[in-house]
Amino acid sequence: MTRFYGGLVWITPLGHRPADMAREGDYTIGWSGTINKSALNLDVGATFLDHADNGMGKLFAQVSTDFDVKSTILTPFVRVETLKSAQDDGPDGGTYTFVGVKQMWPINNSLNFTHTLAAIYDSGVYGGDNGTVGSYQAALQYDLYKGLLVTPSVKYIVPLSIHDEREKEFVCGVAFGYKF
Repeated sequence: MTRFYGGLVWITPLGHRPADMAREGDYTIGWSGTINKSALNLDVGATFLDHADNGMGKLFAQVSTDFDVKSTILTPFVRVETLKSAQDDGPDGGTYTFVGVKQMWPINNSLNFTHTLAAIYDSGVYGGDNGTVGSYQAALQYDLYKGLLVTPSVKYIVPLSIHDEREKEFVCGVAFGYKF
């Protein structure tokens, strides 16, 4: 199915974080669909990441394919996100490259459970070390009314690179979206 979409995500990390990174609102527009009647899916779009005192623009592209496995959908994917600061003196931009797999269990017509496991290479976004992190995210997506979605989620991120100063993170989020 081909569709345009828009979304709003509110993120609140738990644990110690710098004050300017404590809360974040993300505003996204995008398009997703199949590539030339193939089994490949394409998702492209743009996001503005609104931090407390700065912002980042993000362009993204993801290629995936779906496999029906019993009563679930298994989706391996590759995703690239390029970020750039909205201010001249803002944080460093860079690129995230994801390789992962997502599994979705339809619970009923309005509710899906998804979980995603990914390895993410960070080129040094926000001035941090370059390196690889592992990410696990679990979410419940609920269709409130004719394409209006609410998706609470939890995510656990752990550094995988040997000489990486990142710490483990546990993040809770709620996303609101609309499928056109």
